[in-house]
Amino acid sequence: MKIQARALSAGSVAIGLVVLAACSSGGVTTSGAASPPSSTNASAASLGIPQSLVKSACAEGKLTLYQLDVTPAVTNLNAAFRKAYPCLNVTSSEGVGGTILTKYQAAVAAKTPPDYLELSLAGDMEQMASQGQFLKFTPVEGSNVSALVPGLVYADFFLQMGVMYNTSVVTPAMISQLKSWSDIDNPAFAKLNIGLVSPAAGGTAETAWYYLVHTLGQSFAENFVKTHHITPFPSAQPAAEALASGQVDLLLPEASSSALALWKAGAPVRFAIPSPKITTATAIAIPVGAPDPSAAELYEDYVLSSVGQNFYEQGNYGFPSNTTIPFSNPVAQQSWWSVPSQSFSYQAQAVNAASSSLVALFNSWT
Repeated sequence: MKIQARALSAGSVAIGLVVLAACSSGGVTTSGAASPPSSTNASAASLGIPQSLVKSACAEGKLTLYQLDVTPAVTNLNAAFRKAYPCLNVTSSEGVGGTILTKYQAAVAAKTPPDYLELSLAGDMEQMASQGQFLKFTPVEGSNVSALVPGLVYADFFLQMGVMYNTSVVTPAMISQLKSWSDIDNPAFAKLNIGLVSPAAGGTAETAWYYLVHTLGQSFAENFVKTHHITPFPSAQPAAEALASGQVDLLLPEASSSALALWKAGAPVRFAIPSPKITTATAIAIPVGAPDPSAAELYEDYVLSSVGQNFYEQGNYGFPSNTTIPFSNPVAQQSWWSVPSQSFSYQAQAVNAASSSLVALFNSWT
């Protein structure tokens, strides 16, 4: 089964990553809110946001967002922000990473950039930062927030990669054998139907495949694919649905967001996190030429505050970028939820550079 690699933009920036299985089909939706009478909200003070920034943002009066369609997190986040700052007319264009990147590049070329950009493509965001595309900005939360390119690009939330499994087939005794990523080759899983999400799906899957190929070795990955009952999937969402329906028994690499959303809905699924833990980040920045930079700063501060981070954690099972905020989602209390102490260093640009070769290898094996 051949799975198409991500396309390359005119600026030779890779596009088309899918941030989550919970994301929609990839189109862009646009929503706006009429601007009510100008006012500010006292919550800004409790979040540490200067009233001077709120005043400047309200003077601008509008805010244009290009962001990911991570429902329901972004929907609830934007609704709360509009309520907190009714002085701003907020317009949001939402879609998967590659779609938003293409729209952003077209807007920049037309000299009509948005005020705020959010992408699952952290490597691309880092590259654009090196090209001088973003404004200098230090969030109110400061050093507590994970910085991808300090002063320019910040992470707003992280996703945990792992292995999703159907509890109707995979027993606790079997999954207990999965302590490290190399254990996917354990004989306990030899007779299972295993789904594999292609690295062409981008962000999350791509990062995990980078680890499997570049750390465990190309021969390990190839042997695993060729010696097991494998069903390849082009993206995470159909793969997760196939596992929940029983079409496959074990699925990897998968993001916590899709697995836990199905678990919450009552599907017979669980999520295991082999060591080392592999996480991917979504990234946010303020483009050069943003017409409403104060409004963009206000929105970033809100996103990175305890209020904003809560929407991603509770609605999308994202791990907070703000390190002062613990991951307190109810899933963390489940006996089967365990995060290893050892971490794989996140290498966004290296993963991007390896994208085409990873897809080519996967296609040759499947």
